[in-house]
Amino acid sequence: MERAVKIIWMIAMGILSFTIVPLGFGLRLHVASFIVIGAYALGISLALMLLATLLWAISWIKKNVRVR
Repeated sequence: MERAVKIIWMIAMGILSFTIVPLGFGLRLHVASFIVIGAYALGISLALMLLATLLWAISWIKKNVRVR
């Protein structure tokens, strides 16, 4: 489970770094297309980060919380 969380976090960071950074510095796009593509990348990566955090929390609760 911990490995899956790390992989999901790496995918989310990769989406952010390979989409937003080149759009901001290298490509000459219209401002509207930059905003749209950046918003999609940000939304997808934030959703993946939330999913990874949720999976980590579930695994931590299963490991550390004892039911009486």
